[in-house]
Amino acid sequence: MVNESGQLMRLSFWSALLVLAMVFGCSGAAARRASVEITAWQVEWEQYHEAETDDRFEAALAGYQSMCERRPPYPRACYDRSRLLFALERDSQAVERSLDFVRRFADHALAPTAIKRLARHYAGGDAIDQGIRTLSGLTVELDETPVCDSILYQLAWLQRHDGRTVDEGASLAALLARHDRWESQLWDDAIWRLIEIRQQQSAVEEQYRLLHQLLETRESSWLIGSYTSPHHDDALLMLGKLLHRERRDEEAIAALMELAELPSSRLRDEGLFFAAQVRFDQGRERDGCLLLKRLIDEMEGASMRRRALAESTINNCEL
Repeated sequence: MVNESGQLMRLSFWSALLVLAMVFGCSGAAARRASVEITAWQVEWEQYHEAETDDRFEAALAGYQSMCERRPPYPRACYDRSRLLFALERDSQAVERSLDFVRRFADHALAPTAIKRLARHYAGGDAIDQGIRTLSGLTVELDETPVCDSILYQLAWLQRHDGRTVDEGASLAALLARHDRWESQLWDDAIWRLIEIRQQQSAVEEQYRLLHQLLETRESSWLIGSYTSPHHDDALLMLGKLLHRERRDEEAIAALMELAELPSSRLRDEGLFFAAQVRFDQGRERDGCLLLKRLIDEMEGASMRRRALAESTINNCEL
């Protein structure tokens, strides 16, 4: 019985290995076939791209058209068809093909670029109203797709270009409502622009809310893949100045000194300078002078150093 059991176990083991080999062998063969297929498409596309590079535009356009219309289509060729049509100034066709590409391949990596090119086209002529209507419609049509954030962002850009600040703010707010920071590469620029709009509108409470929302995204540099917004330091400086205008001076000092203590920040000197201004406004001249002295001593090449020297003279600081 023991021998029979052992033989059964060995048979089961080798049978399992055989099944795994068959599965992975088939998968490997399928992967190799897919790789050959992709390579063949790439080689064909490169022929048409080379034709474009050699200024044989009609041959390139025909090639892109052929690859785009076959089943299944080659998405990159569809993108290049619309791009080349714009370059050849066949604008009506280019717009039509660009919209077709975005609708069919909303999850493609080049869809945001196609949307941006459309927005620049609309802004460059007399069709900005048409562009705003078109992109507004796309935000509804492609609401649940990966390219929706780019559509909203470029719609906001068109509205800004046309002086429609209220509409621009609404488009940016919609982007932020639909996508969090990790869902959109446009989140940082969108929230910063919306902060600037709220500042222009003197919407102080909304400005506070957005500044804190942006600042809360700061991450520790030791985290793998950590990323801090490029607008983080500007947000700290704006927050400090805003708090000072609201006479919330200790909170202002906290924000400005947090900025001043960031070793890699390009705005450290401004953090120290405006923190000193807060102290002078409070009547705490000694503390203000100490902050100016630190700026002057530690930041020889800083842009604010000359202003700090002038300010220290005005306030009779002993340096």
